Amino acid sequence: RVMTIPFSHKGKKFFTRHIAYHLIKASFWFILGAVVGFFFFISFLYFSYKHIYTNRVYEGITIGGVDFGGKTQQEVQHYFAQKNKTIQKTTVIISGEDIVATISARDITFGYDEALLAEQGLRLGRSDHMFSYMWLMLSAYLNNVELAPAYHYQEDQLDKRLAFFQKKLDIQPINAQFRFEEGRVLAFRPSRTGQIVDVSTLKKQLIDYLLGTTLNKSPQIIRLTVPIITKEPEVTTEKVNTLGIKEL
Repeated sequence: RVMTIPFSHKGKKFFTRHIAYHLIKASFWFILGAVVGFFFFISFLYFSYKHIYTNRVYEGITIGGVDFGGKTQQEVQHYFAQKNKTIQKTTVIISGEDIVATISARDITFGYDEALLAEQGLRLGRSDHMFSYMWLMLSAYLNNVELAPAYHYQEDQLDKRLAFFQKKLDIQPINAQFRFEEGRVLAFRPSRTGQIVDVSTLKKQLIDYLLGTTLNKSPQIIRLTVPIITKEPEVTTEKVNTLGIKEL
């Protein structure tokens, strides 16, 4: 015969609280264990990924549309150095009036800044702070990170070559002149319009065209016409004529 011991109201309440306490305690340790386990799992993945990509570009990092994930700094630099060999064979033919001159990309050392791109590609996604490091790695892996290409050229060499056109084509404006003496015109010179090479526009056109050829697999030939700015004299023949002087 099984005997049942009736619980009082207080006993039932105590028993319920006791069970609830143990459930909460067990849940707490379970959640804490899961959090700690997840942290160690993520840490394991982080350090493993970091070790695998030591001195290598992280997955998902592209430069100019090219994926360099897993490549070393030397491999990235070599890639752009090879591209520069093709780019520097590109020729720009510049003409103005009866003058023609040629400038090659090699003359002004135009091309990818391979050393800078290789360094930036390797450093992208790396940080001194662990969580920032992890976030950058995850972002690059999931969404890809695009690094814009960097270029270089020697502006002083470009200026030196464009100075040839300035020397040949620049014409200073001439003011109209006249000299009165005792009511008579003793000397008169008509005005003349001048011109100068628009160097800033020419440089921009040249560099923009060279940038446009970087994706080509073979050297290109670019043709440009020298842009000219007309320079009016301060004193024109028309202004002189308003004084009533028509001819000598």
